Amino acid sequence: MSYLAHLCLLLSGLGVLYAQTHELSTALATPVTNLGSFFLFCVFLLLSYTQKLKKQNENLRFEVGIDYLTGVHNRRESEIRYTQLLNLAKAHQQILAVAVFDVDKFKVINDSAGHVAGDIVLRRLSHHVRHLIRQQDFFARLGGDEFVIIMRVDDAQDAFESLDRLRQTIYEQLFWQAPHGIQALSLSIGICYIDTANLLQYLTYAEALHHADTAMYMSKRAGGNRVTVLKSYARLVHHQNLNMTSPMA
Repeated sequence: MSYLAHLCLLLSGLGVLYAQTHELSTALATPVTNLGSFFLFCVFLLLSYTQKLKKQNENLRFEVGIDYLTGVHNRRESEIRYTQLLNLAKAHQQILAVAVFDVDKFKVINDSAGHVAGDIVLRRLSHHVRHLIRQQDFFARLGGDEFVIIMRVDDAQDAFESLDRLRQTIYEQLFWQAPHGIQALSLSIGICYIDTANLLQYLTYAEALHHADTAMYMSKRAGGNRVTVLKSYARLVHHQNLNMTSPMA
């Protein structure tokens, strides 16, 4: 319901409220002696109610932007943050790194251990990643076992090394019960760099995700548990694959 609709409802109740001025005076500990004072009180109520609605809308937006399973941000929120981070990167002439990753052989985990076990893996993974990335980095679940990290860096190599450390740490610290024993959890990561200092280069969020996703599948085809970079320029310029992959642990 819009603020205007709420205002109409409030004003439609003025007659009832005016008939109860004695109760209002008691609540305020101040006599409501004339119509002007009464309407000032109604304006006060309206402003208070408007602030309450605004707060509720902010809370609702926060809830909508959070993934229900893992508690991290969701895809919708990632679209908003991408634009914000891209603008910040431009202002500071930084590189924006968009990294997409998923869990290697996640279907095997679901099929062998069940979807409940798969959900537990995703929650544990999300918890670890949140504590491994920097506070200023953005982390969200895109859907299924696919996630995105967006970070501003001064040097592309810094982003690559940071994500490779994340991959290695996850591989060393997270495990799942496979049919034939305990298996380490591994990730395939793909990175797309956006050099905001290069005026020829501009990528929409959908394009950045597409290029990062392409790099991620290059990691998978190479055996998984690695990081691959795809450096992308504007649609009318060119696309270049960098031969930069992290070794398997």
